[in-house]
Amino acid sequence: MKKSISILVLSFIFFTVSCKKENSPSSGGSGSDLPDAEFTATVTGAENQSYSFTLPKNVANNFAINGSLSSALGVLAFQAMELPLGWKFAFITKTLSLAEGSYKMNEGAPTGSSYSPSTSGSTTYISTSGTINITKSVLYQASSVSDYFLDGNYSMNMRNPLDTTMKVTVNGTFKGVNIKKQ
Repeated sequence: MKKSISILVLSFIFFTVSCKKENSPSSGGSGSDLPDAEFTATVTGAENQSYSFTLPKNVANNFAINGSLSSALGVLAFQAMELPLGWKFAFITKTLSLAEGSYKMNEGAPTGSSYSPSTSGSTTYISTSGTINITKSVLYQASSVSDYFLDGNYSMNMRNPLDTTMKVTVNGTFKGVNIKKQ
């Protein structure tokens, strides 16, 4: 009888361990499953454009999105772009954290989130104000350079520094963006 109970308990432990859920970014742990990266942007004003792409498993193709948080500088920077030489968005905000919350642009140095559309040649717009909202922050891998995946949205007011009458508003979303924290 004792032997039967021991076998039953060992079988239960084996079954529980072998069916353990694999750690993944969605469960908050390190794992091999990378999320898809998604990006949208709607530009209105002097330019009127919409941009959208998905990168399955965060693998760049005709588009790319990634970024970093420099703890030494207190700067979160990430960019989304059409490869090789198409449109580009660069986002910069001062922060020491990748926690969920709202982060204002253009407060303290460095400033200057930017947007360069492919439709107007060398025109570039620089942010005058804006907010990045992180709605989900998942630590994927902790090390000396940690990997996070962020979801959120943003809004920016921008102008062309060479012709300040050219202004745009940019609103959009991002999901599964890989950020390296150093």
